[in-house]
Amino acid sequence: MAKSLIITGALFLFLTLANCNTPSEHLTLCRESPEAQFTYSNLMAKNNLRLSQVTPVAIAFASDGQSIFVAYNLKSDKPIGELAQINLAEKQIVRSFRFDSFRTGLTEFSGDGEMLVSMIQVPCPQGDPRRCVEPRVWKTDSGEMVSKIKPFLGNEIRNLDVTQKGDWFISVQDGSVDMSNPTNLPPGMGILINDDPPEQAVSTAISRSANLIAYATDRKNLYLEQWDGQDLHDPYPWSFGPWSFNGGEATLDAVPIKLAISPDDKWLAVRSSDALELRDLSARFIPSHGKVSLEHSSNVVMEFDPSSSLLAIGDTERIQVQSIPNLEILLDRPSSEVTAASFSPDGCLLAWGDVEGTVHIINAPKP
Repeated sequence: MAKSLIITGALFLFLTLANCNTPSEHLTLCRESPEAQFTYSNLMAKNNLRLSQVTPVAIAFASDGQSIFVAYNLKSDKPIGELAQINLAEKQIVRSFRFDSFRTGLTEFSGDGEMLVSMIQVPCPQGDPRRCVEPRVWKTDSGEMVSKIKPFLGNEIRNLDVTQKGDWFISVQDGSVDMSNPTNLPPGMGILINDDPPEQAVSTAISRSANLIAYATDRKNLYLEQWDGQDLHDPYPWSFGPWSFNGGEATLDAVPIKLAISPDDKWLAVRSSDALELRDLSARFIPSHGKVSLEHSSNVVMEFDPSSSLLAIGDTERIQVQSIPNLEILLDRPSSEVTAASFSPDGCLLAWGDVEGTVHIINAPKP
């Protein structure tokens, strides 16, 4: 009996230490770098376009951390999208490609920066006077389009999210969740939302590994599903929790406008218009911390760092970085409306773009 207790106690201690987020677990030796700002006009000094506005709509670091990819939306006589790769040391454009115009919030890089996905608004086929949407996927090293889906009617498309390798992307289309594989299109996979009582999806997220998806509805319901590439599964099939929880479903106090899943699949950040909360996905959606009140905003960008120890939040007035899981504010800097954000692969740098067309690169705060 005593031997059994010793073994059990040792096992408990081992599991406790293995799951403990100690500071050394996320310690990365980062060399301090001078802050940098890139404006499109300085990078493209020879560009003869007459532009009224330039907006970085998506940002990603290259896998080696030596350069950064930026997807710009350029407003000129005819709106244009441009993909640029910028060398960080030389502060020069390595290559650039022109596309149809991108849409803020509906253009995302894969986590490794090798793919760019955008929901392009195009004329409907066969003379249909309405507007249609066409998801497109490009390789960032060549500008080659690797998929092109037949345009479809889309009155409201929102919250595009892409996996680490770009092998799956997920969006909300007219109140339903849609998942697609850019190497095998169409048909993709639609996820029908409950219609009794009726509710519509408003935000969604997919994990970097593509094995988890989360989506929220206008009825303040939050869902989590496991995805195996073909079917969806309840991640908690035998769970019996509080009244606000049922399997992979939780009830929230407010409608989320943005969701983000941490790279380690442990945390789900839930942002409403004026608050942030963190849910522990390994423990039946249990909130890890009380909700944090934030300034009201309808446009939000959220990104975890690679170690899942930091969360960057950009809105209409500032960029913040908060620690995980305590949600302690480590960085709070005023900014024009943030349109995109990304951490470098080693977590040492944070980049974000603003509505004025500037890309900022700073040293990320330490957890």
